[in-house]
Amino acid sequence: FRRVLFRSEDDSPTELAAEILFEMGEQILPDLIKGLSTDDLWSKMNVADVLVKLKHNEVIPSLIEVLGTDETGLQYRAIFALRNLGAVSIPELIKNIDTTKENTLIGIVKSLGEIKDKTTIPYLEKKLASANNEKLKKEIEKALKKIGK
Repeated sequence: FRRVLFRSEDDSPTELAAEILFEMGEQILPDLIKGLSTDDLWSKMNVADVLVKLKHNEVIPSLIEVLGTDETGLQYRAIFALRNLGAVSIPELIKNIDTTKENTLIGIVKSLGEIKDKTTIPYLEKKLASANNEKLKKEIEKALKKIGK
């Protein structure tokens, strides 16, 4: 079973395997959660996509980790996965809003903008007031605009 669904000895699922796993649903959940511990961000994102489809919130910290990547495509997959989870993602995103990792912070800001929950406005405004680089300021302003501020 594992040899068919996973591409290597490190148990990193391929994209095709991720779709098969989604079709299998809750019964495969323990293996999916184990897949979040892989160091390969692409594999982690494939597993995360399945967990998001299953509306499984344990995936949120892994998605925030993926936000920190330099790979734009991977970062956007994480942003949209967090958006698809919706408001349930907000506490973990807010908890991490003081990160010193610029890519992660920008990903958090973009995710909050995509979720469009007005309860996040004070956090974004506070971050805007303390932001010391133009790129971050622009992203926060965009997020606030998407939310309706």
